[in-house]
Amino acid sequence: MTFSNRELLCAASLLLCQTAMAGIDWNITGAGARAEGMAGAFTGIADDATSVVWNPAGLATLVRPEASIVMRSIGNTVAYDWSSDLNSLGLDDSETSDSHALINFLSYVHPFEMGGRKLVAGVALQSQLDGFGDEQTQSGYTDVNGNPILDSDKSTGGVNTITPGIGFHLNPVLSLGLAANVWTGSIEGDVVGHYDDGFNVYESGYSYTYDASGMNFNLGALMDFSLASSPMPLKIGLNLRTPFQLDLDYSDSDQSSGTISVDMPLMVSVGASWGFGEFLTVAADLEARQYGDSKIKTDGAEAPLADHKQDLMQFRLGGEYLFLSDFAVIPLRAGFRTVPTLTSDSDDVGSQTTYTQVNGVGFALGTGLIFEKMAFDLAFSSSNYENSFKSSGSEWLVTKDTINRLTLSSIFYF
Repeated sequence: MTFSNRELLCAASLLLCQTAMAGIDWNITGAGARAEGMAGAFTGIADDATSVVWNPAGLATLVRPEASIVMRSIGNTVAYDWSSDLNSLGLDDSETSDSHALINFLSYVHPFEMGGRKLVAGVALQSQLDGFGDEQTQSGYTDVNGNPILDSDKSTGGVNTITPGIGFHLNPVLSLGLAANVWTGSIEGDVVGHYDDGFNVYESGYSYTYDASGMNFNLGALMDFSLASSPMPLKIGLNLRTPFQLDLDYSDSDQSSGTISVDMPLMVSVGASWGFGEFLTVAADLEARQYGDSKIKTDGAEAPLADHKQDLMQFRLGGEYLFLSDFAVIPLRAGFRTVPTLTSDSDDVGSQTTYTQVNGVGFALGTGLIFEKMAFDLAFSSSNYENSFKSSGSEWLVTKDTINRLTLSSIFYF
């Protein structure tokens, strides 16, 4: 099947809406409640089982086998603020919200020796793009009791990666790592709409499936200057994610099928952490994602993934303080991050539309319990951004997105 330009743009909008509703945008990063509690400032720390996706070079720092599981609860709220003119025409300000839970991450890592050199290998399963969606809109019709009839678009599933990786010490200070990301998973959905023939209202609908495939690599480096001949409590990390094409094989109950391809760009993250004594660590990351030239395409047609055609640049800052007790080590974590998006503010002037990139902010808090054989980490994070729609400079709609995430990690040491 060949998709029209209109269908292609609708498909792009659908994917972006599903991602935003799930609280996960195209800022592909790592996982884990510890990193989440520091707002993702983890490239220059990378010293636990989640290193396989944050910075595989950090695997080399592990000295015993570890297994981890990460659960996440995601809540998304969108507030619609219409202009007063549209309020007078019956468009009332409103708010929609949804929430759901999922397994965000599973991993196992194991140190071993090869040729007299210590290597640490690991494998992870990570949820990358969450396909959950539960959108309901008024159809414009009412039932026999006068209640509004709702159209709906519901979806489940997501796009995941299976990630084997390895890390090793090139010398006492420098570690290197490599991981392969095998993209898989599927998004399934049901769309229900309504129409009339002038006398009666009828329901129509269809179901659809997107099956994902693709592959790329993570290349990591980590320099730990606390192991240098003149030690200092500084670590510097680099993680490079190679560009690739994410294919989404589409099929629906109307026997339509095809493949939608998304250009996933080069992503480069640089991070540093500094230890103030034994108990306080502060870290910062800067990550660039070259989405500006990315396109979504199918047979004979393509469209920009983002109307504003800008790259994404994210800054992350976090800290961790460890309290020692007779019972366990209790960490306190906090962080801040910017939230660049592929969403655009728009201003329609005649036949021309101006697009401006939407950026938001996010905050995080975290804590946990660290024992000799296991660790439990809990993090809460909240991100928000506003989207403005104008016509000849006059604002007619503002949407306000708030994404809250509660993340729980369990790590077991063997």
